[in-house]
Amino acid sequence: MQKWKLWFCCLPVFLVLVGCKTLGFQETTQPLRIYSELPVSVTEDFVNDFLESKEHKVKVEVVYPPQKQENSTINIVQNNYDIWLGATAEEFFLADTKKILTAYQAPNLRLPPALRNRTGAWTSLFTTNLVMVINKRVLRERELEVPVTWNDLQGKLWQDGIVLSKPKQKQSGYRFITTLWQLYGEEWLSAYLSKLEQTQLTFAASDQEALHLVATGNKAVTVLTLDEAMREVLKNSELSIVVPKEGTARKITGVAILAGTKQEELSATFIDYLLSKRAQNILDKSDYYVWPLLVDSSDYTWGHSYAETFLVQDDLRWCALNAEEIINKIQLPKKSN
Repeated sequence: MQKWKLWFCCLPVFLVLVGCKTLGFQETTQPLRIYSELPVSVTEDFVNDFLESKEHKVKVEVVYPPQKQENSTINIVQNNYDIWLGATAEEFFLADTKKILTAYQAPNLRLPPALRNRTGAWTSLFTTNLVMVINKRVLRERELEVPVTWNDLQGKLWQDGIVLSKPKQKQSGYRFITTLWQLYGEEWLSAYLSKLEQTQLTFAASDQEALHLVATGNKAVTVLTLDEAMREVLKNSELSIVVPKEGTARKITGVAILAGTKQEELSATFIDYLLSKRAQNILDKSDYYVWPLLVDSSDYTWGHSYAETFLVQDDLRWCALNAEEIINKIQLPKKSN
C-alpha cells in the first residue's frame, strides 16, 4: 500500500460545499454532520472525494474529538450528528445497547460473518493489530533483548521500562488486558500482571502519552494498535514494532448512522461510498495504517509481516459491557506517570 508522508492537522471543524446535478435524495441545505475519530487528513480526503463523486449539492460538516475530552463519546455523538465514523466495534456494540444507532445494511456487503454486525447497527471498515512499540536505544542501554512474546516483558532488566495507557481509558492498555485474558485466562493474567508489577509498570493517561514516553527514551516499551504506532515509528528511527508471536488482538474500526438523523438516505450513501473501490484508493494513498476489511488479507499491499499472526476473536459483548468488572477483577499496579 502506498503511504504518503504523515501530516497532522488540528482543525476542529471541516465544512465543505460542492454543487452538481442529481442524486437519489433531495437537495437540502441541512449539512450531513459527521463525528469522526479517524485522522483528520484521511477524513478530509474521504469527504472531499465523496463530494466530488456526487452530482448534487451537498453540505458536509465534520467535527473531531476535543483534545481533552471530559464527556463520553457516546454522549457527544448524540448531539445532532448523523454519522459516527472511526469508532471501534466495542464502542458501537455499547452504543447499540443504548439504542442510539440506526441499522443500515449496505448492498452486496462482502464482509466475513465474524466481522459484521448481523443487525446492521454498524458497518466494519478497517482492521489493525495490537503490537509492542520498543525504543531500540533504550534496549541497548539496558542490555535487553528485543521482546518477541508477551512473556518476554518480565524480569529485573525491564525495571521501570514498561508503560501502558490506563485501562479505564478503554484504549490499548485495556485491549492488552482483554487480549491476554482471552488468550490464557484470568488466572494466568493475574499472575502475569503480578510479575509486571515487580518491574514497576507505569500507566499513562492515554495511548499517545505512553507512546511519547517511549519515543523520548523515558520508557523502553509500550503496547499500541498499529495505526497509532506507525505514524511515530516512521519519524523516529529508534522505534520499532514487534508483533507478539503467540498472538494478539485486532481492532476493528467502522461507521454507523446515529438514531435521530434527518439525513438517513444521505448517510447511507456516504457509507456506501466508504465501501467503494474509490474510497479504498484514497486509503491506499493515505497515512492511515489500517487494512480494509473488504480486501482479503492475502491481497494486502503493505504490512504482511504485521498482519500474518494469530488473532484473538474478541468477545465484543464481554469486552464492551464488562469493562469495569474486568478492570476491578485484575489487581493492577498503582504507579502512574
